[in-house]
Amino acid sequence: GVVTAGATGLALPGGLAIRAKGFALGIAVGGAMCLPLGFLTTELDRLIPVDTESGKARDAQKIGSNQTTQENRDLTGDAIKSFEAELARTAPRRKSWWRSRKS
Repeated sequence: GVVTAGATGLALPGGLAIRAKGFALGIAVGGAMCLPLGFLTTELDRLIPVDTESGKARDAQKIGSNQTTQENRDLTGDAIKSFEAELARTAPRRKSWWRSRKS
C-alpha cells in the first residue's frame, strides 16, 4: 500500500519538485493508512483459531467408503464441478445471440 501510494504521487502532473512532494505525501498517507491495517489483520489472524480437525472429520465422513484422502483430492476440480452443477440447476437457458441467427 505504501509503495502504491508513493507511485501514485509520482503520477501527478508537474515538475520534479511537485512529483517528489506527491511521492513523499503518498508514502506518508499510505504508511499512515496501510501499516495499521496490515498490523490489525496480522493480529486478527493470530487471535482467530483455525479449526482444521473438525473440517477434516467432516471431509472424511463425506468421502465415506472412498479410499481417497484430502491430500490427494483435487479440491479445485471439486469446486468447479459443484459450481457447474449449481449453475446448471439455477441458471435460465437462453440462446446466444450469435447462435440464434440463421445464415
